[in-house]
Amino acid sequence: MQANEYAPEMTERLLERLPYSVVIHDEDRIFYVNRAAENLMGMPRDEILKTPLRQFLLPEDVNSAAQKMENAFFALGQGKVARTEERLVRPDGKTIYVEISGTSVEFAGRPAGLIQLRELTSEREQDEFISIASHELKTPLTSLRLQIQILNKVLKDTESASEAQTRKLLHGAEQQIARLGSLVDQLVDVTKLSVGKLELNRQSHNLVSILKQTIARSEFESKHTDCIVTYNGPDELQGTWDAAKVDQIFTNLLNNALRYGAGKPVSISLRTTERETRSYAEVIFADRGIGIPAASHGLIFEKFEKITGAGKAPGLGLGLYIAREIARHHGGDIQVQSRPGEGSKFTLELPISKR
Repeated sequence: MQANEYAPEMTERLLERLPYSVVIHDEDRIFYVNRAAENLMGMPRDEILKTPLRQFLLPEDVNSAAQKMENAFFALGQGKVARTEERLVRPDGKTIYVEISGTSVEFAGRPAGLIQLRELTSEREQDEFISIASHELKTPLTSLRLQIQILNKVLKDTESASEAQTRKLLHGAEQQIARLGSLVDQLVDVTKLSVGKLELNRQSHNLVSILKQTIARSEFESKHTDCIVTYNGPDELQGTWDAAKVDQIFTNLLNNALRYGAGKPVSISLRTTERETRSYAEVIFADRGIGIPAASHGLIFEKFEKITGAGKAPGLGLGLYIAREIARHHGGDIQVQSRPGEGSKFTLELPISKR
């Protein structure tokens, strides 16, 4: 069956030139999609026409969508315009939010529904981001307030206050301040990346020194997650990088390994490679945690995405996105190798440029 055999030539030309995504269907069967809808749904139209409409929905949305569809067809039968919002799943695994509006038409001699799809993903992402950011920023503030309240109480009773107890409370407060600072830095970085204004301050640095400082700073977190962090590589590797930004990459990748590989060793290795007359540093972060499905390897580097299967992981879902963007601004990249249940290996590649 040809993709558009039902559409009269003039109607097809009109629909193909529309900037809106248009789908003509009869309940679960799709008869026609225009080019804009083909691009939105991320699948060749011949494949779309063979696919039941419900397969573009998330499994947990199928029943509610069926009820909405029934209500929509009732509204269409009354000559009204029906509107609803749904989540669609593209073949690449990406979920998109769309507003669906439609009306009844006669198509190829039979009653059908003509619907227009308007993507709402960016609007929903913005709403979700505000919600997540608000929650994540409040969490360390609440914890910090509690730590200070306890510390004040302990210091008032000097007889019960011990140096070790005071130091522990101060360290906990310091950790929450650092977490809050990290969240603010992520908000600033993602804003700069969005408008193309992320700038690098490249200076000559020992990459190993930056990496070891990151590892030392994570000592509290590694103990908290019961992970032993090991390093294997040279003691020195000079090159020209933005030390603060590279440290941010290291921190994001190491925190990621500690978070999803809790209770198991995390290994970090450094080596150099030659490719196309250029030298590169490869820093590999390997954990033995929950692993990542192959279909999600690309998605985890998108904004607001988190590794699935780990419950409600803390954070804004920006760490890997920012880390890869910083690496690419240096002329490098980050790759992932992982299977569910077998851990993950993130390889950071940075060109070694010297002044």
